[in-house]
Amino acid sequence: MKTSRSTAVSYCLLMRFKNLGTDDAVKAHKDIIRKKGFVWAGWWAKPDESLPVEQMCLITDILKDEKQLVLYIADSNEHLIYPCIVTEVKFSPGKTLSPEPDYTPSYYSNTSVYIWFKIEEIKSVRSEDDCLSNHSFADYDLFPTESENDYSGFNNTSINTIKLVFNQKRTLMLLREKHDSDRTGIHWINTKRHFSSDFVNIKNSNSILVLSDLHFSEKEEVFSFADCEDKSLKVTTSLQEAIQSATNKERFASLICAGDFTHHASAKGFAKAEQSLMSILNNHSIDKDNVVFVPGNHDFSFTKKVAASGIKYAEEKAKRKYTSFYKKIIGIAPNEFCAMGRRILLKNKLPVEIVGLNSNCLQQEIKHFSGMGYVGKEQLKFVETEMGWVDKETNERPESYAFRILVLHHHLYPIEWAVQPTRDYPYSTCLDAVQIMHFAARNRINLIIHGHKHQFEFVQMNRWTDQKSYKHNILGMGSTSSKDIATSKSNCIAILDFNQENQLMIRLLGLPTDGVQQQIELFRCSIPIFLNQ
Repeated sequence: MKTSRSTAVSYCLLMRFKNLGTDDAVKAHKDIIRKKGFVWAGWWAKPDESLPVEQMCLITDILKDEKQLVLYIADSNEHLIYPCIVTEVKFSPGKTLSPEPDYTPSYYSNTSVYIWFKIEEIKSVRSEDDCLSNHSFADYDLFPTESENDYSGFNNTSINTIKLVFNQKRTLMLLREKHDSDRTGIHWINTKRHFSSDFVNIKNSNSILVLSDLHFSEKEEVFSFADCEDKSLKVTTSLQEAIQSATNKERFASLICAGDFTHHASAKGFAKAEQSLMSILNNHSIDKDNVVFVPGNHDFSFTKKVAASGIKYAEEKAKRKYTSFYKKIIGIAPNEFCAMGRRILLKNKLPVEIVGLNSNCLQQEIKHFSGMGYVGKEQLKFVETEMGWVDKETNERPESYAFRILVLHHHLYPIEWAVQPTRDYPYSTCLDAVQIMHFAARNRINLIIHGHKHQFEFVQMNRWTDQKSYKHNILGMGSTSSKDIATSKSNCIAILDFNQENQLMIRLLGLPTDGVQQQIELFRCSIPIFLNQ
């Protein structure tokens, strides 16, 4: 495909999409093509993406010369690629409605977007790694963005696996024919990951440290330790010092945090959380690649605007400071769900798999969805696929002897003793709690950990699913460093101790605030390691 530019290069576009509802987006577009001959498909840009004017002028030149262009549409849920034939493109610096609304699926025919593609054919799905093997990413420097993500590493990189497409948060990508001199992308993809592909061998520990609801703030009234800036605070012990005292400076294989690093999702709060977290990792010999953490409702900011109707997912703007915090700890920006997973092999050779779910997916408004939990089936499917717990081709679940831990912020059952009925009260149990627990049963999760209400609970419940009984073990963490400790006796941490044969010992330890070396055990229990295998 030749351009009218001086350099004759074959170009095409790739556009990512995600089914947010129950409708099959590809089928909806195919149905219109079958009935009317073509469909107008829009580019749903993310908030930090703007119109790539120079690239679209290039695409317009190609269409003038060649009369058609290949557009790959990529399904982010299923990781499938659909080649399409485009015969016309319309774009504008200001978003516009479909050129012919009757030729656009009804669910967004009244939505304004930057770019509209006239598609006359959507070809059979392609899922193999070689479907884009003759292409490379073109120059990304010209794609404008307000995002902190750096895509320069993709410039002139060949697409030797479609994972390179889905590991980005971009939704529109300019591709070109591959050159022999292009770099391979496999090195980039393996440097930092949201999900571990292999087990990391831990040589010094059989225990995992668990924190929750830290609520870092500059204010004394919400934070219990000496890390805040309030000079009137009488406590002299920092959070990391308190943890060292409570654990006798024990080494840990991994660190889990169930959210609410900050109280106001402020830059200062996250800076203090980062500083404290890195000290804790250093003090207890924990590699930061073995950390699993999730956002809490206090880690995403509120919007002052109340949506007129419908449900809004958490906006990029609301997640921005958490995204920066995640990137500083993990090394890359979070995926679209803010989910993650790790695999570790303990000193005693027990394999442990830990996944973190983002239960803060709804945009919080004043009096609406404040503190309310929701995960969504798309995130659940994404996580179990990324962890290799289900084969996306056969839907089979490989046998595993790993001990599996699920971490999220919101609780899955009522945890408050009683709540006074009140209008617009932020009732906090996950809206899709039963769906999450069925996910846990399907994937043989041994332990669920949550935070949120600063109320310690350990609950075991039986669920009958798939014609067999399944036992849920649910650890509700109290607060690690908030002054609001509900009915708990003190701020606390948990230690998951795998040193006993075939048993996990769960210990809840209080945190001293007076600098005295002491270990205050608030609770302990043991559960079988292979209970649900």
